[in-house]
Amino acid sequence: MIEGETASLQIRLFDDGFIKARRKDGRRLSEADKSEVRKWADSLPGTIAEDILKIFPGARILTEARPCKYCSAMTKRDFPEKYRRGKVIERIEPNGECVLACHYCGRRQKG
Repeated sequence: MIEGETASLQIRLFDDGFIKARRKDGRRLSEADKSEVRKWADSLPGTIAEDILKIFPGARILTEARPCKYCSAMTKRDFPEKYRRGKVIERIEPNGECVLACHYCGRRQKG
C-alpha cells in the first residue's frame, strides 16, 4: 500500500490497484478532487493493475496463489509433504467452461 497526501486530500493506493481518497476537512470529494487523485496516482513510478489491464484487456489478475484445501489437508500417512503443494489455477474444461481447480489433484474449487 502506498500512502500520500496533497494540500487537501489523503490518498491510499492499495496493492490491488484500488484507490481510496478523502478530504482532510471531511467533505465529499468534488470532480476537481477526483482528477487530482488520478493525477497523483498516474505520477507514481511502476505499474499497477490498471496498467496491466490496459495492455491486456480481458485479463484476470489473481492477487495471490491459493493452496488447494484438499491437497494441503492430507496427512503424512496419505501423502508425502512434497506432494501437498497443489495450487489453485484457472482451467478451461473441454466444453469451454472456465473453472478454478487444483493443478495437482484436479479438484474444482469454489470462487
